[in-house]
Amino acid sequence: MEWSTGATGATLSNVPAGSYSVTISDSRGCTFVLPVEIGGTAVPNVDAGADAQITCLNNGQVVLDGSSSTPGVTFSWSGPGIVSGGSTEDVTVDEQGTYTLTVTNPQTGCSSTDAASVTVNNTLPGATATGGTLTCTTTSIMLTGSGNGSFSWTGPNNFTSQDQNPTVSVAGTYVLTVTGANGCTSTDNAEVILDDEAPGATATGGTLTCTTTSVMLTGSGNGSFSWTGPNNFTSQDQNPTVSVAGTYVLTVTGSNGCTSTDNAEVILDDEAPGATATGGTLTCTTTSIMLTGSGNGSFSWTGPNNFTSQEQNPTVSVAGTYVLTVTGANGCTSTDNAEVISMMKLPVQLQPVVRSLAPPRALCSPAAATVPSPGPVPTTSPARTRTRPCRLLEPMCSP
Repeated sequence: MEWSTGATGATLSNVPAGSYSVTISDSRGCTFVLPVEIGGTAVPNVDAGADAQITCLNNGQVVLDGSSSTPGVTFSWSGPGIVSGGSTEDVTVDEQGTYTLTVTNPQTGCSSTDAASVTVNNTLPGATATGGTLTCTTTSIMLTGSGNGSFSWTGPNNFTSQDQNPTVSVAGTYVLTVTGANGCTSTDNAEVILDDEAPGATATGGTLTCTTTSVMLTGSGNGSFSWTGPNNFTSQDQNPTVSVAGTYVLTVTGSNGCTSTDNAEVILDDEAPGATATGGTLTCTTTSIMLTGSGNGSFSWTGPNNFTSQEQNPTVSVAGTYVLTVTGANGCTSTDNAEVISMMKLPVQLQPVVRSLAPPRALCSPAAATVPSPGPVPTTSPARTRTRPCRLLEPMCSP
């Protein structure tokens, strides 16, 4: 072997770095020239690249970008979480830690190392979402969201919003997604509830009568009470008292602002029961009669000599005016009078006269009558009497 420097042998030493060649000849005279590159004793250049961070954006892996300006070198990576590329310039890793790149010049055996640091940032941004309640008076609410990042809402009826605190008017489940700068996300749900339940209202009236001049309206329901009625009547009481007939409207308002209504009827029953009273005539033969009364209610009679009776048709024996009062179930009253007439008269006593009297004219009667005896009567003699069952109608007198 003969080197381009003139030296012979299998090795060449003590020469500077540079390009050389060696000529190899065999026994048959054939030759072969082999170029040889001598790099010297300088270490190869190495660069492990920039430090890197594993985040949610790169799916939990990162690529370290190694390099060397020295030609013909080999690469070797070491570290805690090498996924692939451990013997190439670029290596893929999935754990935090220090990764070392070793570059070796195979001609000189010299090598150099460099390290890159890998950290992990997978901290969640956190998400908190709060909803609310829709009612008959609250027709929209503001959702409230918090977290360390950007906001994105989805909800019923294809609702979407990028606001942190959007306003909604439809009940349902709303989902908040917060995305951090590291690409990691957090979610939370906000419930919007619809409370439109009616409070219910029940109203009851009553009946006004001649004795019941006012009634209490009764109301029930789950809320506050408000009444309206005839003659501009208003009341906030649950059970107000009224004295005018008509229709009263109860409105119950619940805590959710929803209302229910019901009507209460107050009826006026002032119909008179009617009273008809009939009397009669007392005679010498009819010494008592039955008063007759009619009407729709209970009966009460008053009359002469402090007469009272609760019978409908009492019996009386004294002439005079009898008053019937009929009281209906509604307390209203009607009155009527019944007259009881007497046709009975006392006997007549004739006084003596000094002249002749014609016989009197009389009618028979149960009562006794005293009359002078017929015939001429002396002017000085007393009158003689006799008793007959007759009633004197009128004397027949002559001068």
